Amino acid sequence: MKNDQNAIPFSGQDLSEEAAYFYCALFREQLPENIRGLYCKAHADLPDEFESTAREAHTVTAIMRHALDPVGIEPWLRKKNAHHLLTRKLLLLAYLHECGGGRVSVADGRLGGGLDMFLTICGAAFSLTRGLLQKRRHGLL
Repeated sequence: MKNDQNAIPFSGQDLSEEAAYFYCALFREQLPENIRGLYCKAHADLPDEFESTAREAHTVTAIMRHALDPVGIEPWLRKKNAHHLLTRKLLLLAYLHECGGGRVSVADGRLGGGLDMFLTICGAAFSLTRGLLQKRRHGLL
């Protein structure tokens, strides 16, 4: 772990549950088994990518424990020169989804009309507001 020996690495079961929770938050659908396996394998094959401080690991654990909104919280954790552990995990899932042929909402017509676009923007604004409130309430860093 980066600069901190207090952070605890996740087990395979934790990673599997984490992948399912974050994937559902990102894509609002169940995690395909092939992506679950690849997510866990990426953590084993690329350990340097998922090194973190105890504070970052605590944030990911707290999101899981309290069933918080990772997509709404993530933008509030961004820093200029470094990706937060949560950002790296969500980016990995987005990449695996794209490579694994996951559904693309624009291509399947889910963002077709003006009302759909308006509702999508309202949903995003709600998610960001809720994420900021959850970040502050739970003291996530």
